Amino acid sequence: MNLLTDAWIPVQHQGSYQKISLQQLLCGEQSGELCLPRDDMELACLQLLCAMTQVLFIPRDKKALGQYIREPITPEAYADACRGKMDWFDLDHPETPFMQTRGLTGKFNPINKIMAGINDGTNKTFLNDESISTVLCQPCASIFLFNHSSNCPSWCGGVKAGIRGATPATTLLLTDTLRKTIWVNVLTSEYIDKYGYHDNDNFCWIDAVPQVGVINKIKKGKDVNLITLGLKRGLFWQPAHIELILEPIEKCSCCGSVAEKGYKNFIFEKFSYEYQGNWKHPYSPRVFEINKGEKEFRFISYRDKTPLWTQLPQIIFDNNDEKGGSEVAPVIEQLQSLYVSGKLSLIVGGYECSKATIVKRHHDSLFLSNNWIENRSRYLSVISIGLNYKNALRMAIYCFICNSIISPSKNNKEKINRICSEIDAIYYSETEGVIMDSLALLSSGIENENLSSDLKAIVLRIFDQQTKPYSHEPKMLKALALARRSLYKSLKELEPQGEAHE
Repeated sequence: MNLLTDAWIPVQHQGSYQKISLQQLLCGEQSGELCLPRDDMELACLQLLCAMTQVLFIPRDKKALGQYIREPITPEAYADACRGKMDWFDLDHPETPFMQTRGLTGKFNPINKIMAGINDGTNKTFLNDESISTVLCQPCASIFLFNHSSNCPSWCGGVKAGIRGATPATTLLLTDTLRKTIWVNVLTSEYIDKYGYHDNDNFCWIDAVPQVGVINKIKKGKDVNLITLGLKRGLFWQPAHIELILEPIEKCSCCGSVAEKGYKNFIFEKFSYEYQGNWKHPYSPRVFEINKGEKEFRFISYRDKTPLWTQLPQIIFDNNDEKGGSEVAPVIEQLQSLYVSGKLSLIVGGYECSKATIVKRHHDSLFLSNNWIENRSRYLSVISIGLNYKNALRMAIYCFICNSIISPSKNNKEKINRICSEIDAIYYSETEGVIMDSLALLSSGIENENLSSDLKAIVLRIFDQQTKPYSHEPKMLKALALARRSLYKSLKELEPQGEAHE
């Protein structure tokens, strides 16, 4: 199967499910919305489509990109872009199969090992059980293979995670159609030059004709300098040595499609090396700290029980100060410069990981108003208010614990932090609706004048619920009084200026 010519993209259009080709999609011959059994598969498929389109077409400037967005390309233009690139996306190529290494030896592994969160020894039914993953058709296998290499942690020792880390958050722009959505996530030549991406590289699973300054296959045991990666290598980085075993099948257990050929097993080999540096991925925001005058980057990821709104400033705005800052994904930065007055519609997704095990998947949509860039300070204010009330609650609970239940010794530090983290999770759960409603109102041009009072009421309720079991114990009364005094002091400081104090 070749991803450039075959019908592999699963879409639903007017209630009808079908698989279409990339040419049909980009040329406007077929349309529809992505339709897969899981939302993470849909995001991975969209990411794959954007990456493929990026390496096939590089718009020279804003005008050329706008033309691609407005009108479908011609079949002739598509054929011309694919010329000389067919071998890149051939899933069954005898020498360089898509994102695989040919000729591996070793035992067979069930195909569900490359399916995020299914076969890792933990019962997580919300990630789907193994019934969808016993047999994969070639279209589904290509999506999972790309997702595994780009967005997932390593499943065992000797197998590296991707260049963005174990579970990076992916941010992609959204429009009203799939075809336009793909194009708004394609960088122009101007931005490719700005970020230092070069286009004379090749995929890391391909041995190309040697060129000056270009290294293709990864060398075992040697460092990989991510700063030197080109556009193709970075977008389609394959950190592991994997070979899918093609065999006759009858039906895909994932999408349910009838298929003559597919995959039940794959082979992999342990292949160790180390990353050096950092690659600015087009679809990922990142944060940095300044250490000894140098920026140390990490990609934003979903954290345990922490909602997306807490990282919204890093996702949509650049920030830079003496200690550190954040950088939005390049596709968002390009949008900021090309369509300043336009709305911002984003899809943000990723996995939550615990000790290299995926425990949850996330799939969020964000919609900001026409004036989202001009209203930066107002968006940041809502987030800051939400975090400040969380900190006030955490400080009060910390005060109560340290003065009653647990002494704040070094040995108890981990236990105290765990209890406070549980309180954070309760606060996030109780306030997420209030915060998101405030952001939605702001996107409509309306201020939520009751945000502070709403959060104050929630904080007081949580504090009372958590401390009530101890309120009748004499030895706890002093600790409770100190904690309550700390909380009231913090809440008073957080009240908007001009608000009457009780």
